[in-house]
Amino acid sequence: MSRKTVKRGIDVRINLLALLVINTLVLTGKGGIFQLLCAAVICLLLGLQRRWFAAAILAFCISAMQVLPLFMPSGAKPGIAALMYARPYLIAGFMGYYFICATTPSQLIAGLHRLHVPGAVIIPLAVMLRFFPVLWEEQQAIRGAMRMRGLPGNGGVLLHPWRALECMLVPLIGALLRSGEALSAAAISRGLGSPGVPSSIFPLRLGAMDVLPAIACIGLAALFFYGGGV
Repeated sequence: MSRKTVKRGIDVRINLLALLVINTLVLTGKGGIFQLLCAAVICLLLGLQRRWFAAAILAFCISAMQVLPLFMPSGAKPGIAALMYARPYLIAGFMGYYFICATTPSQLIAGLHRLHVPGAVIIPLAVMLRFFPVLWEEQQAIRGAMRMRGLPGNGGVLLHPWRALECMLVPLIGALLRSGEALSAAAISRGLGSPGVPSSIFPLRLGAMDVLPAIACIGLAALFFYGGGV
């Protein structure tokens, strides 16, 4: 497979920059328009990944948090404060979701090697990024098997929480142990522990799609440091 035939989106290094900049700045406690702009940038990034449902959920949650305080009584200040406190964590969580959806382990390894990051950092991050989809697939399979056997699946969790936890947790731990061993064997067979820089089929070069996220990150950083009370 040639490098030109590989479908590329935003460069992994730009995604790393966006993850670090947005999550670092939004978790500092600065609110107001700054958090709304961060949420808008994340919605744009999710749209570029065709994650329309996730972008709509984020937009709805941020809009609701912005509008609800206008209709709440004056005695509900603790509830308003809780909403404002949870908003930066919601934004940071969706930014992490975007990064997981937009970055494959191979792209992450290639990008971190290009940035000369030590291997002790690259390998755990790559395994962790691959582990999240495995965890989701395993729990989906377990819930499907539970429904086939008449065990509490979706709605039964609220009615029988302890039984559902037992039926879900025990098989999930066993499946994750097997998946961890398979991931470790795959990492060793692909030479992730070798001192050399592995080759990659992903073209690591900045393109036209990388300009807009980079400008957005620079603009958010400038607004954070020089925007005053925004």
